[in-house]
Amino acid sequence: MPMDLFDRGEGQLINLSDIHVSDELKKRLSTYVPPIDHALGGGFVNGGVLLFGGEPGVGKSTLLLQLLDRIAAHGHRCVYDSAEESAEQLKMTSERALVTHDFAIGNIPEVHELAGQVQEYDADILVIDSIQGFFTNTCDKRPGSITQLSESCNHCIKMAKGLKIPLVIICQLNTQGGFKGPKDLEHNVDVVGKLFHGKDRAIKRLIFEKNRFGPTLIENLLPWLPDVGRYNLDQEIAQVQAAKPADSVEEKKKKPAKRKGRLTDEEKLLLVAEQFLEYPEKSHRMLAQFLVNVAGHYGSFAISEHDHTMFGYKKPDKFKILLARMASMPHFTMMSRDPITLLV
Repeated sequence: MPMDLFDRGEGQLINLSDIHVSDELKKRLSTYVPPIDHALGGGFVNGGVLLFGGEPGVGKSTLLLQLLDRIAAHGHRCVYDSAEESAEQLKMTSERALVTHDFAIGNIPEVHELAGQVQEYDADILVIDSIQGFFTNTCDKRPGSITQLSESCNHCIKMAKGLKIPLVIICQLNTQGGFKGPKDLEHNVDVVGKLFHGKDRAIKRLIFEKNRFGPTLIENLLPWLPDVGRYNLDQEIAQVQAAKPADSVEEKKKKPAKRKGRLTDEEKLLLVAEQFLEYPEKSHRMLAQFLVNVAGHYGSFAISEHDHTMFGYKKPDKFKILLARMASMPHFTMMSRDPITLLV
């Protein structure tokens, strides 16, 4: 008799051959921009969730409003719900983006209330902007907190799968280029997309780093009209294979581990000296200021020319090489007497 390890739920195992996928779920919702459809694997999947990010001002809202305009033009019912911008602000953005077809705009930040409104509207696609401003009453944490973000995102995913409609969740990025919030935001969604500025101001780069329903790392070069602040989606959109994401596990392994604890004065000087050698035109003042601070702290600053030690410095050979290289720099004068003094 099998051991009763856990309380038995209502779940059961099903043979793969017995699983039936309805035509409704198989059907894709097109963006009516062929390159973007291709990058998505054929369009949005009913019940699928796209986590979409980009730095402030890159054009996330404008792109999605223009895509909803194209989807609405083919008779689909679209909803754009924002916790950041008012309906009037979105109206002005849509006018700038030349949005001409009607769809619903909302300012409903509570997820359960939004789900009821979306169901009543009988929407075909939902965009929420941004998840940092949304909350669920089942969690008592403030909007934007780690716990609230995780709970709100999970409830939004359940809503999309329950209503069988595509959901786009806009999410803010942190200073390192990752999504603000817990890592499970990316794990739990189906597609992860990011929008970047291009090298040319007339180009924006759209990349899907994760896609359960299609290819990944296809970079779409979207034509951008900087003078008016909208995309020209009727122009030809180039596609290239994007490089591996910078924050991949392999890249992280290559990064040197950060030193724990505070640096000693000797280590600080060595670090500044190395920076000086690499960028002498920028770093010599910083090194000079550091030497002044050390002199003020110790009463003097001197290095023995015999053993090249400094305050008991533990790596005399390396410092000897650095000292010799600094001596050749035009910003420094080396006095020949013992002890050697650096004049800046």
